[in-house]
Amino acid sequence: MFKKLPAPQCGDKFGAVVVLHFVRKDKWGKKVYSVLCKCGQVLEVPLSNLRSGNTTQCESCKAQSHRVILVGRTFGWAMVIADGGQDERGDSLSECVCKCGEHFSTENNSLVTGNTQSCGCLQRQCVTTHGHAKHNAKGSHSDLLQQLLCYDFTLHQSQR
Repeated sequence: MFKKLPAPQCGDKFGAVVVLHFVRKDKWGKKVYSVLCKCGQVLEVPLSNLRSGNTTQCESCKAQSHRVILVGRTFGWAMVIADGGQDERGDSLSECVCKCGEHFSTENNSLVTGNTQSCGCLQRQCVTTHGHAKHNAKGSHSDLLQQLLCYDFTLHQSQR
């Protein structure tokens, strides 16, 4: 036979949430408890979610725990110096300093994919030096040569 588990008491911890008190039974007869997350948010959670481990923190804390922090890493001429939080769409941001000394903020995804490698000075330098703002990899041989001229090999040798 199954042994009936005791009801949670005020102060019992389930991950990052602490039980405050019993609230009610839902329309299916499941017990619902009021819990306090580590961030201070109060939630109403079915007991089954607490016991199964499905609810161990609130949704905002869960979203924070999945974010990748890039502080200290270098992407091209950009070095990440601080976590920048999230933008209005929920994308993770990083505060960066460029090799030229300029501070800027950008999406983590842009850094990781290589779409952002500087504050914009790298592209401006490429335009000034070679006269091309964008390089088309599908273009002619001279386009590929121009792309290689704008690529700073010394930056990327340390990342190998």
